[in-house]
Amino acid sequence: MAEFDLDSSFIPALHKPAALLPIAKHRESLLYVIETHAVTIVVGQTGSGKTTQIPQFLEQAGWCSDGKVIGITQPRRVAATTVALRVADEVGCEVGKEVGYSIRFEDVTSSATRIKFLTDGLLIREALVDPLLSRYSVIMVDEAHERSISTDILLGLLKKIRRRRPELRIIISSATLQAEDFLAFFSRTGEDKAPEKAPAEGGEKPVEIGTIVSLEGRTYPIDTLTTATSWSS
Repeated sequence: MAEFDLDSSFIPALHKPAALLPIAKHRESLLYVIETHAVTIVVGQTGSGKTTQIPQFLEQAGWCSDGKVIGITQPRRVAATTVALRVADEVGCEVGKEVGYSIRFEDVTSSATRIKFLTDGLLIREALVDPLLSRYSVIMVDEAHERSISTDILLGLLKKIRRRRPELRIIISSATLQAEDFLAFFSRTGEDKAPEKAPAEGGEKPVEIGTIVSLEGRTYPIDTLTTATSWSS
């Protein structure tokens, strides 16, 4: 196995199957949107590749520098573990190294972990110890349309944390068209107030609070079969 320079990205070129996913051609535009917006709402059908590829795009773009971690929440434990296994396989590392997961009663991470999958509830528990979630540079709430009490609490926490940490990037991933509701939630500062803008460093133009990105799903060929005789009801 080839050795990789850990001073740069630990992720090699995308394997061919990943490169063929619908999200692959949107890599550069996605990274630009995430860089310039505090909150990004990604709408994509199952099979678009958003869950497995966005964390890899972010790591390659340098969002794990200075020991920071990219956190991806899942609504269920089985999803957190299986997606972590899939991404680790694509990356070419052992689970618990550069890619890991954390669920109730099981923490498969290490000091080398840069991409971490965990449940909504586990990230809320981390916020009790580290209220600003300072170890994370990006937090992606995946499958946000499967709303639960934990998901709603987490979204509320992230909205408050973002005000204290304008450099934090939040990604909300959904398979349904609830994007406008999520964007309105993060943009709203109070009744009858205009949407806010995040402060910028060094007197630069303020970072836009949020935007919506729509991804197409994967299509499959369809065979049409005909019969020699017609069927009547």
